[in-house]
Amino acid sequence: MPKFNVIVTNWDRDEYCSKCISYLDKANEGRADSVIVYLISDKHYDPPYTKNIKVVQIKAEQEEDKFCKAALINMGMKKMRKRYDYFVQLDCDLLVDEDVFTKIAQASMDWLVLGGVKLVKDFTDFILYGDEKSGEQEIDPESIALNDRRGYVGNVAVKRECIKDVLQAVSREELYDEKFKGWGGEDSQLSMLTSAMKQRGIISKDYLSNAWMHLWHEPSNNAAYLKSNQYAANVRHLNSSLMVYQRRILSWGR
Repeated sequence: MPKFNVIVTNWDRDEYCSKCISYLDKANEGRADSVIVYLISDKHYDPPYTKNIKVVQIKAEQEEDKFCKAALINMGMKKMRKRYDYFVQLDCDLLVDEDVFTKIAQASMDWLVLGGVKLVKDFTDFILYGDEKSGEQEIDPESIALNDRRGYVGNVAVKRECIKDVLQAVSREELYDEKFKGWGGEDSQLSMLTSAMKQRGIISKDYLSNAWMHLWHEPSNNAAYLKSNQYAANVRHLNSSLMVYQRRILSWGR
C-alpha cells in the first residue's frame, strides 16, 4: 500500500475535525504506518484516539485579518515525512469514503481531484451530536445529500513526483501560493495550472467522485467577500499568475 501524507487544517471546527480524523482512521483500517495526518490548528486540540493512522499536530498562529490558508498548507508540507507516495489535502469538515486510499492508489493519477457530496443540516447534526453508531447505518445519498461538489477543486491527492513538475511550472519553493489571502484562490490557481499541464501531456489528471461527504455548516458571507478588496486582489493575482505559468509550460511536453 502506498504511503500517504494527509494535511488537514482545523480553524475553530473541533467537532468537525474529530469526525474527519475518525473517518480517516477507519479508511486505513489494518494498514497502520501507511497514513500520517498532519493536523494544523490554531490552538491546542485533543484529537480522537486512532489505531490505524498517526496524527501529528502542528500549531499555527495567524492574525485574523492576515489569514492565509496557503501558508498553513505549506507549513504542513515542510514538516511532512520525506518518504511518501501521495500528498493529500483535505478540509476538516469532510468525512472520507472508507475505501478512499485504495481508490486513490488504483486511479494512479499524478493529480487527482477528490470530489463528493454536501450533506444536509439534519444529517450533519445526527452525525455530530446523535447516536455514535450512526456510521453503521446504511446511508441513502438521495435523502442526505444536497448536491455533488464537483466544482470544488481544493481537495486533492498528488503523487510526490508530480509536485516537482508543478513547482517547476510556478518557479517557487512552496506548492501553494501565499500571495492569496484568506480561504480561496490558491486551489483555483493550482487546478487551472494542472489542467493546462495535463493538456500539454506533462502530467495525468482526473476526478474521483464520492471520495467524501461534506458536513453542513453555516455558509460564509460570500456576498460581502465578493465586494471586498481582498477578493479583488486575489482575482487579479490569479489572472496574472496564470498568464505567466501558461506561457512557461507552452514550451513543455513529453
